[in-house]
Amino acid sequence: MPDKKGTKTTQQEPTQDIIVQTPEDLDNLLEMVGESGPPELQEHAKKALLAIQSSSYSSYSGPIPSPELLQQFNLVEPGLANRIVAMTEMEGDHRRAMEMKSLDAEIALKHRGFDQVRRGQFFGFAIGTITLLLGAYMATNGASIVGGLVGTGGVVGLVTVFVVGRRTVALDDEVGDSLGDPSPDED
Repeated sequence: MPDKKGTKTTQQEPTQDIIVQTPEDLDNLLEMVGESGPPELQEHAKKALLAIQSSSYSSYSGPIPSPELLQQFNLVEPGLANRIVAMTEMEGDHRRAMEMKSLDAEIALKHRGFDQVRRGQFFGFAIGTITLLLGAYMATNGASIVGGLVGTGGVVGLVTVFVVGRRTVALDDEVGDSLGDPSPDED
């Protein structure tokens, strides 16, 4: 389009941002730019290449590395991948065996606790029964005050043991809970 002085002016088309997200996009950009391309596009291609290079990484999580990484280990030392897999399998077997031992010990401890409670209840019942019978015998055979004291003392002693014992267990559970230890009854 001619201006007032008679010279032609050219209108530049707006430049588009070229987005490079994949290696294929980068290849296309490099083909467009070439070595003799505009400096702006060459600079853009360099930045895109640096961005792709700087964001490329690989990682794995889990006990066994990826197959590609295992192949690379074998290139460094033949048989290394097999040793890594075998070591991982042995560690897993060991961990499961330790978990089983821990569970078995916990079950045995609970059984032992149940046995102790059952035995304590039996002996408490036996002592209570004997003291009541002995107190009743003494009271019926002329020693009523002594018989009353023996019978009452036996019952009061058993009640005291059960109440104090329950409070001690409750306090132990509260202290264990405040320290973050699970109480024995929780699973």
